[in-house]
Order: sequence, then structure tokens, then C-alpha cells
Amino acid sequence: MTSIAIIPVKRFGRALRRLAGILNRDERAALQEAMLTDLLTACRACPELDAVVVVTNDPHARSVADRFGADAVTDHDPPRGMNAAVHIGQRRALEQGFTVGLVLTADLPLVVPDDLRELLVAASPGHIVMSPAHDRVGTNALVMNPPDAIRTRLGPDSWAEHRRAADDAGLVVVERRLQRVGIDIDTPAELAALIEWPAETVAARVCRELGIDQRLASVAGG
Repeated sequence: MTSIAIIPVKRFGRALRRLAGILNRDERAALQEAMLTDLLTACRACPELDAVVVVTNDPHARSVADRFGADAVTDHDPPRGMNAAVHIGQRRALEQGFTVGLVLTADLPLVVPDDLRELLVAASPGHIVMSPAHDRVGTNALVMNPPDAIRTRLGPDSWAEHRRAADDAGLVVVERRLQRVGIDIDTPAELAALIEWPAETVAARVCRELGIDQRLASVAGG
């Protein structure tokens, strides 16, 4: 069994728009780059992962991918959304002969190698492993064996959408609710959780360097 992580990445300046009331465009870009760095660090340190493909049109994201030895693949131009980008990654996985595909959203800076291992070891043939966002509505990670077992439905209500797609495809669904995988960063509360997390991350350090921690504290204090 050979496995590949598939990570769709928006252009950094267009990511994290739900944080636009707190972070300007450059700050959001810096945070997205830092989060991708954290995620790729975890991927590289996971022995069960054989490769990573980053699907993006952003030159800075490609540079980060290159730094970690990941395969940087060009997204549609103009982009057609995360699911279309994931499909590009799924095709690449099949072309290169991988048997398992791990789809990860790019805003998961707290993930560690053990989280990825727990997801991957559950990926038997004909199974799909799903790990939800903390709201139990979104999906932050999917493991498919084979890598194109379903077309992803990342976006609003994706957890239910993925369950239906798996059922329609006759796949066995395995749920893994992992705290670090569940924390995706796209609201002020999640940003605060990132900064306060006991383990150090590049993303949290960037937040402190930009003064985002003080900004959030000021907003919370009224």
C-alpha cells in the first residue's frame, strides 16, 4: 500500500476571507503560508505517507511545497474551487500508482504525524476514512482507498455530503474524530485557539510576530 497526501491550496491573498475583519490581505497570506508550512512539516515526518501533492496556482505555495519535497501541481486557471483542485490531485495519485489518497484542507496547522498515521492505518480497500471539523458539519480530512473512490464535496455541510457519496459508492465509512485535525483556522475563535495551543507552531509564531494575539485580546476585552 502506497499513500499520498493531496492538499488543495488557494492563492494566499484570497484565503482566510472570513478573517478579513481582523487581518489584512498580507497578514492572511502570511498566516496561510505558515499554516501550510506546519501541515507539510507533519506530512514529511509521517512514515506512513509516501508523497505529498500540493495543487495550487500560488507561486509562494509552490515554493513552500518545493522546500518540503512535495509535488507542486498547477490548479485550473482560473481556479474552479477546492474540489476541482482535489480532483487534479486524485488524477496525479492514480497516474503515479498510489493506492491511498489522504485529502487535507490547507488550514490545519496543529496536525501532527500521529494524527495522519491514525487516519492512514484505517484505510483498508473499499473504505473511506473521514475526520470532521470541530463543528461536526465540515470535513477536514478524507482517506480513500483507492485515491479516487469519490469526488470530494468540500464546502458547506460537507460531512453529510461525503457520507452520502460514500454510501452511494458502496464504501465502508470509518469516522475518526481527532482534536487537532478538527481545528481549521477560519474564525477569530479558532485563531485564538491556535495562538493559545500548548504546542508551538510556525502559524502561532507568525500570529504573535504580527501582533494578532494582542489584537484578538483587545477585541475580546471590548
